[in-house]
Amino acid sequence: MSMNKSERTKATIAGYAVTLLVLSAFPALALGWSSYTYQFGDQVQVTYGQPCSSTKYRGNVTTTCRASWTVDGLRHTGEIKDDAGENLPHHAGVIEARVWGDTARNDMHPLRLYAGLLGPPLFVPSLLVLLVLLPPLVWSAGKAGWEEGVKQRKS
Repeated sequence: MSMNKSERTKATIAGYAVTLLVLSAFPALALGWSSYTYQFGDQVQVTYGQPCSSTKYRGNVTTTCRASWTVDGLRHTGEIKDDAGENLPHHAGVIEARVWGDTARNDMHPLRLYAGLLGPPLFVPSLLVLLVLLPPLVWSAGKAGWEEGVKQRKS
């Protein structure tokens, strides 16, 4: 079952798209939301207090505290997260942060931030390329296999 030049080109492009999809899936799905909310959230003064909790995962410490802030004259309550380490002091205070919905983010590790920002712009196009190229590739492979089977039955 040999492929013509057009099918080989499509298969090569699909291979690159699968590779890009796999490499961008983790940053897009795991880091995308926190990166975009941190980068594009409103910058405000956040008042936070106890109780705060810190979680450590693979050497990264995330601190979360109850907090409140004002955006466009409306008071919001939620939590503030510090994803870069323990930058939040362990006592109540006021800090500048970016807010989105009911989450304020104080700081993010630059590698996590940029990986999260880069993930979706790579993930979505590679997914679209796969959705466009995979059906014709599967169809041509199935058709070629069918023709090969018919040819073998006739001989």
